[in-house]
Amino acid sequence: MRHGCPQARAIPSGPDARSLEARLAITDLAQNRLASLDIPVDLAQGPEAVLKQLEAALKELHASVGGILATGDRGGVPDGESGDLCAVTIGLPGPVDHAAGIPVRPPIMPGWDGYPVGQVLSERFGCPVLVDNDANLMALGEARTLPGDQLPLLFVTVSTGIGGGLVSAEGELHRGADGAAGDIGHLPVRGADDVVCRCGNTGCVEAVASAAAMIGRLERERAARPGSLTESAEDALTGEQELARLIRHGDPAALRIVRDAAEHIGEVVALLVHVCKGRPRRNPGERGRRTGGKGAGRRLPSGAATGHEEPPA
Repeated sequence: MRHGCPQARAIPSGPDARSLEARLAITDLAQNRLASLDIPVDLAQGPEAVLKQLEAALKELHASVGGILATGDRGGVPDGESGDLCAVTIGLPGPVDHAAGIPVRPPIMPGWDGYPVGQVLSERFGCPVLVDNDANLMALGEARTLPGDQLPLLFVTVSTGIGGGLVSAEGELHRGADGAAGDIGHLPVRGADDVVCRCGNTGCVEAVASAAAMIGRLERERAARPGSLTESAEDALTGEQELARLIRHGDPAALRIVRDAAEHIGEVVALLVHVCKGRPRRNPGERGRRTGGKGAGRRLPSGAATGHEEPPA
């Protein structure tokens, strides 16, 4: 019998768009998390190296849970029965051809275009593998927790990049051609015509409002203010956690930059709400969880309330 369902998801954690954390989790069939593990990965190493790293870590994590399942201590599995994998789910930070299980021209994943991620992992684990965009999977998970009258849903993620997932009133993901639907990070915003995005265009919301953009802007402002209090070695920006720490401590520059980013994101989300009439949901990410929403949880303008409203800072 097969009882455990592992899920692997890569989530950005630093200013370098290619430096991520892969969050691995083992769940039972009731969707209870049995074990989890975060490991650093470098997408620039290419799919073979990264998937080999994920495979080793996931097998080790599964082995630890399999021992628990075999003794009947977790998940309601009788004594003596194995905890074989029933499925593997992996979310990639880029467009994905869901049916083929391959990434499609992902902007931050050099060498991954067309690589058969699903086929490779299925052969290695001996079970079905679902490959999708990470924001799509988060949107689907969020939709499953909501009553039917709360759909359709627009789920927005803000981290190293900016992404989104669209779930219909029937609870189905809208992936679009090549799995690119919901890739809202490259919609243009006002006042950013001179900002070049990694996609090659200018004025993309991701280029001015992602975590990487906010960190970059704060670093540039620091460099222009020699001797400032926020310039000490202990305040060196090493990723989103450091940005969250500055927000918690009320750093004026960090708060101003995050609020500016929220205005840009709100502009895009408000437009999307009017177009698709979805119910936007914000993913608080590390900053929201670590700051309790202060500074990062500004209300979005033009009626684009997030569904997780937080008081202004």
